Amino acid sequence: MHKIGIMTWYHYRNYGTALQATALYKVISDLGYNPSLIKYMPVGNVLEKMTVKKFFIKGYNWFLSHVFCPMYYHNDVKEKLFTTYLNERITETEPVISNDDFSKLNKKFDAFVCGSDQIWSPLNYNDKYYLSFVSDPNKKVAYAPSMGVSEIADPKVKRRITSLLKDFKHLSVREKQGAAIIKELTGRDAKIVLDPTLLLTAEEWDAFADISSTQKLKRPYIFCYYLGKPSKYKKTVKAAAKKWNMPVYEIPTVRDRGGYAKFPFEVGPSEFVSLIKNASFVFTDSFHGMVFSIIYKIPFAVFERFEKNDPRNQNSRIYSIIELLGLQNRMVNVVERERIYNMSEMDYTDPYLSLAKLKEQSLEYLKNSLLDAVKSE
Repeated sequence: MHKIGIMTWYHYRNYGTALQATALYKVISDLGYNPSLIKYMPVGNVLEKMTVKKFFIKGYNWFLSHVFCPMYYHNDVKEKLFTTYLNERITETEPVISNDDFSKLNKKFDAFVCGSDQIWSPLNYNDKYYLSFVSDPNKKVAYAPSMGVSEIADPKVKRRITSLLKDFKHLSVREKQGAAIIKELTGRDAKIVLDPTLLLTAEEWDAFADISSTQKLKRPYIFCYYLGKPSKYKKTVKAAAKKWNMPVYEIPTVRDRGGYAKFPFEVGPSEFVSLIKNASFVFTDSFHGMVFSIIYKIPFAVFERFEKNDPRNQNSRIYSIIELLGLQNRMVNVVERERIYNMSEMDYTDPYLSLAKLKEQSLEYLKNSLLDAVKSE
């Protein structure tokens, strides 16, 4: 059985990150391969020089966010839920740290896949996620990596990414904007494929879900998951909850949950899947919050997390999937309360027809790319 090394983010305690990693692992395994995630802990933008000034600025910002103003929600129970979830669903290599460690992987694996998530973000550039350590370009497969932005502002990063992209034989991305950047940089047409979480059916995701957790909640309920500031959406969501006569449960990504009903349990990846599966409506500004609503055919509204003129705007991946599935009407602004009131139900017939075609094309790309990659052995 051919061994496949997967280069992606999976250590971050982010629901979408953990779920996409395990989805890609499962899909590659189901195709008849023996995958392992490469155990690598990245440290920031590898082209950013850590001057003494920058070191103290980063340290000061960390102190403000973690000590003086502990905003982000985290605890040992949540940490254990993530660790357990990953340990039960993936295998990983020994820790890979040095360039020599990376070089040795060429003898361990028959092919390599990088993706998904925003591993190609120019805002956090790291050449290892472009498989720079792989000696044979034929063994490189890009599956749905996301750049997350509409342009690359840093000229030095732009040059490095251009060079690395030209070394891929099998090239795909997750959104149209990423494909447009690659076309501009290399003249190549990258295949647009689905995020790996969308390659699994709802029934397959049921095996990943902790169904027992949601039995403790009052139903029906509205489920909220935000990566931006919850306060931006609070009044709009409360107005909808009152209109629909449903309680609101907001996943704790920050310590101040805005006065919504509190979960009687901590939320790991398995609980996250179950909470969306059993929700009556989902409000989110997260790509994967939206994706799992689609998987389970739950009515949803997605807020734009970033302003359009924000240089760190990461809305492109949301724009891309809702356009591909014809779901542009599910993106809302906080002032559109009357329109939101009429969104409590949703017809998934046409979106699922589009999704079925995209899933078939995406799986075909991954299947053929891996077959070709391992033949180069």
